[in-house]
Amino acid sequence: MDPGERVTVSFNLINNGAAASNVVATLLNTGGVTAASAAQTYGAMGAGASVAGSENERSVNRRGR
Repeated sequence: MDPGERVTVSFNLINNGAAASNVVATLLNTGGVTAASAAQTYGAMGAGASVAGSENERSVNRRGR
């Protein structure tokens, strides 16, 4: 990625703990990420469950250092 370039990033979500309900993931505007999208709701996730990245793609803008 180049500074200022807009990219789409795919994240896989894995529950490494106990079963959980109302799971919500948020990409924060930190570490060079700007214009992160809104939170993504996943609902219930069993222990060890995962969600494929295609369901939670986000556009981010990386700032230069």
